[in-house]
Amino acid sequence: MLNEGVSCEKLWILNVNTVLS
Repeated sequence: MLNEGVSCEKLWILNVNTVLS
C-alpha cells in the first residue's frame, strides 16, 4: 500500500511538471 502511494505521488508530480513545462 505504501509503495502504491509513493508511485501515485510520483505520477502526480510528473503530471504537474508536464503541465508547468
